[in-house]
Amino acid sequence: MKAFLSLFSSSSSTSGDEFVEDYNDNFDPSKCDFGSPTTSDTTVEESSSNCHTTAQQPNELRRYKILVVGDSGVGKSSIISSFKSGDFNESTSPTIGVEFLEKTINTVDGSFNLKVIDSAGQNMFRAIVKPFFRDIQGVVIVYDITDQKTFDHVRDWIKLTNDYAPDDVKIVLAGNKKDLEEDREVTFVDATDFATKNNVIVAETTAKQANTIDKLFTDLVERIFKRLN
Repeated sequence: MKAFLSLFSSSSSTSGDEFVEDYNDNFDPSKCDFGSPTTSDTTVEESSSNCHTTAQQPNELRRYKILVVGDSGVGKSSIISSFKSGDFNESTSPTIGVEFLEKTINTVDGSFNLKVIDSAGQNMFRAIVKPFFRDIQGVVIVYDITDQKTFDHVRDWIKLTNDYAPDDVKIVLAGNKKDLEEDREVTFVDATDFATKNNVIVAETTAKQANTIDKLFTDLVERIFKRLN
């Protein structure tokens, strides 16, 4: 299904020079209204949903929350920066806690406002990240195709998602840094086999090619939309 991304987006920042908003201790995601869920490279089995949604007008903007997780250094922030601007940022620094991006995209199914949450990959921040699994519609689990151990840890991230996210959340695995083919340690065949066994989808991305990032989020949004409608 072909989808077209809009060229406009918005973001928030506490520092003024970043496109995201830093996490602070007074932020309680359970009190935020990000909007009610409504309604590739992949081999998956779709499961039925018990989600009940409120009918919307055809042109109404739908709002989804998507959490991006994965080990530190796999390129989560670079993916989100590319999704925001379409450019590759060489100087992306490690995320401390969580940061946010908000962007509206257009697909053949309509317009969608996405609240994308970038999370820190270090173990010390796990307690901070866990509450943000609540009330999300999608999760992107990023691994580095040049680092086998980051792929091995995907199973842990899936477990964390299953433990804390809604039952009907959609998960996509993103094998990042596909431009470093000569350093590859994780084959796409192995990733696809793993995804099929775990009932998730998988795609390979590189922040240096914005179209791979756009497709990642568009495919995930379309799967969320189908799940909820």
